[in-house]
Amino acid sequence: MVGSDPTRGRNPQHYIRLEYNELPTLADVGQHADGVIICAQFDAPHWDGPDGPQLALPGAPLRGFELRHEVERLSIPYFLEIETWRLTELEGDDDNELKRTARTHIARSIDLPVTHAKLGNPAEIDALCRAAIESQANTEQVIAPYFTVRSHTDPWLDASLRCLLATLELLPDQQVAAWVRLHREFALNGAAELLAKRYSAGFGGRCTTLVLTVVEMNEVMQDEEALAGYLRLVGAFIAEGFDVIVDGVGEFSPVAHAMGAAGSISGTRIYRSSRLNARHDGGHRRSAHLKYLVPGRLERMPVVDARRRSQAGSIPPCGHTGCRALLADATEADVRRHNAHLLTYEGRQAYRLGPGRFAERLRREGLTQSRRWAQALDDAVDAGAARADA
Repeated sequence: MVGSDPTRGRNPQHYIRLEYNELPTLADVGQHADGVIICAQFDAPHWDGPDGPQLALPGAPLRGFELRHEVERLSIPYFLEIETWRLTELEGDDDNELKRTARTHIARSIDLPVTHAKLGNPAEIDALCRAAIESQANTEQVIAPYFTVRSHTDPWLDASLRCLLATLELLPDQQVAAWVRLHREFALNGAAELLAKRYSAGFGGRCTTLVLTVVEMNEVMQDEEALAGYLRLVGAFIAEGFDVIVDGVGEFSPVAHAMGAAGSISGTRIYRSSRLNARHDGGHRRSAHLKYLVPGRLERMPVVDARRRSQAGSIPPCGHTGCRALLADATEADVRRHNAHLLTYEGRQAYRLGPGRFAERLRREGLTQSRRWAQALDDAVDAGAARADA
């Protein structure tokens, strides 16, 4: 039965998705998470100077290439989120709104805009995959180009699969990771579970790491049926032998770990979830204050409320040595560190407990959200067992 072994040995891996211009967590990231994710749009020149692309403006904080170099200098494990799905929205190499994407090595190496018709040409596929490989030197694992998929007949699914095959052919002696990015309605209606067999049949063995992004999952975190559908999808890929890394589900990620997910990616503010479109729609605020993740409850609350309730003893303290998140002089970076190391800890606990015992723990928390999540976990496990018996 999927995710039923409570004695699983290794810890799941938790990666922090770095924000633009963000370095506060780097020096001690190993105390809070297992590695980082760098978005390709930040791993790009910032402007075109008289002598060619410039990496940073004079006197600017570290970012872009410098951010990646600092990660490598500190020997922090990292993936590059190549974000090739964004290329489908580029109007050309002079697209000002998506200029960071247009300036990436991948975008500069191919003919824009990218269309699935163009990717029917093997030469276009080859150029895209070679550029993606070149961009990912020194990363944990090369990720094949991928696109947002809306259905089994979506031509972007075929393009994603052909890119994965081409990347495997270009790297015959290496493992290659797949990144599966799905439209929410398709991912949660049950039909997407067949994708697991399709990926396994075509690439099993050479491709064992699979990152799963379902766009805009943040909008259904209280929908028990939708969450059960998401966990069934996670379980379907795990059942086919993939090490699944869940992305963009925030504090729900420990529930996916209880199901057997091998890793998770978390972010802050606009990177806590995955938007459907690359162009900014005004629905996310960079300036929003971070909320505090309550230990043992997977609940977020304003820092000022968490500080007051912690002092009153109505919420448990963080067990991480040196956590400063609720001190009077705590910074946003301190709260970020807290949320990171707490998700790392909770994910490991959930993975070891397995779905049955973790669902029991969620119910004991007494929160409406926790009860919904526990029921979604139970429903997904039951569906996995029925699928295995069929």
